[in-house]
Amino acid sequence: MNYRKFLIAALLVMSFAVQAKDITVTRLTCEMREGRVTTSDTPRLGWQMSSPENGTRQTAYEIEVRDVWAGKVVWNSGKVKSAQSQLVSCADAALEKDRHYTWRVRVWDGGLGEGQALYLACPCLG
Repeated sequence: MNYRKFLIAALLVMSFAVQAKDITVTRLTCEMREGRVTTSDTPRLGWQMSSPENGTRQTAYEIEVRDVWAGKVVWNSGKVKSAQSQLVSCADAALEKDRHYTWRVRVWDGGLGEGQALYLACPCLG
């Protein structure tokens, strides 16, 4: 009986010890430039992922584009299984000319790690 309690307690401790990796997303770019403002209605976005863990690689991403004036999400890529992190097209977003948009990206590393970037400070213009 005591063995079962010990085993259950050990499993609980081990499950709490498993934590997500500390992944950060930095250097968000629009058309390969940080803080870039573009007039393209299909901007190409980019980012860099970093982690203190050696060998961490991006396996998926999700991009969310928000209309600044309307204050709402206008496009979400959904989770895309891809290691691509530069010149990622938003052709499906159907952005309008003369509108202000911001965007953010969440990345996955294939394991427990998941990181998320905040909204880009400088908007992309549709």
